[in-house]
Amino acid sequence: MKRQHLFVAGKAIIESEGKILLLEEDSRDPDHTNAGMWDLPGGRIKFGEHPLDGLSREVREECGLEVKIAEPIYVDHWLPQPYDDEEWQIVGIFYKCQLVGGELHLSQEHKAFKWIGLNKLKDYQILPSSRKALEIYKNLA
Repeated sequence: MKRQHLFVAGKAIIESEGKILLLEEDSRDPDHTNAGMWDLPGGRIKFGEHPLDGLSREVREECGLEVKIAEPIYVDHWLPQPYDDEEWQIVGIFYKCQLVGGELHLSQEHKAFKWIGLNKLKDYQILPSSRKALEIYKNLA
């Protein structure tokens, strides 16, 4: 029987000057199933960590930015491909965020970034859950 794990991830919809930050997943790791796709900054919350603290940490780690986290706008879940003897379910909470500082630099998990207008979403291969969150965000604006 496969071991099952449930994780919570925070995702940041960071807006600055009318544009949203997207990060391109790196393809150097052959086990990384989202290589080449575009996503929002964020990641898994550590056990015992407050979700907002975890999201702030993930944004700093992935792209060096400081954000002011506003309200959550969307919740989704996904089931990555099973790996060895493990199955994962990730619950993602997408938050509206405002850029407040920092200097953008990428972690090893990403190979590029783009600030795009919401009218350009169709031009990018965005992970499905992040695309849905961005469409909801676009309709709120």
